[in-house]
Amino acid sequence: MAVIFVAGVGIFYACKKDVSAKELTKEAKFVAKINKETCVLVTIYRDEKNNAHFVTKNTANDPNLPMGIIISNALKINSQKTRNGEEEDFIELSNDAIYWVVPLDGNEPEKIDPDLVESGGAFGRVSCTCAQGKTGCYNTGLSCPAPVKMQTSVGVFYRCPSPGSDSCCKTCNLTTLIGAGGSTPLFSVIGSSYIVQSNTITVNGITYE
Repeated sequence: MAVIFVAGVGIFYACKKDVSAKELTKEAKFVAKINKETCVLVTIYRDEKNNAHFVTKNTANDPNLPMGIIISNALKINSQKTRNGEEEDFIELSNDAIYWVVPLDGNEPEKIDPDLVESGGAFGRVSCTCAQGKTGCYNTGLSCPAPVKMQTSVGVFYRCPSPGSDSCCKTCNLTTLIGAGGSTPLFSVIGSSYIVQSNTITVNGITYE
């Protein structure tokens, strides 16, 4: 998984934070695929201030588990198709809360702070983009099918289906473009991530503010 930074969202600070397991309430637990060979077991807790804590560890590989992005059920967000007919889903985020996009492969999370975005709140556009073309295929149509959306016990899960046999694209990556104020790009995330609401976030003992 790769995280591509288009523009900075803001400055955040990371520090070590020790919180007793007795002070935490389990919110979700699931297995996510972060590349072809690796899966991770993800457990999400909440502390007494309702801040999210992520604990991840490598687990047995599941070749049938797809990569994708999960939008926490706790957000109660309903996505919708874009009006311009593009093969993507549009996710509108409230402008009165702080969100985090948490890569599940160990990369640093990205903060979406309403104080740092333009009027109108933030949004996400989920689509599938061509990652690798077929050898010897000179057709310019490197199109990918629309992302598949599934409701799971932990959240809405998006994944990319395989390209059709008539496409010159061999593999497709799921891409989530985070923006604000209507169209301003903030950053783009490729691969398995989790979108959650939390003032601060702790990932494997490191807290980001």
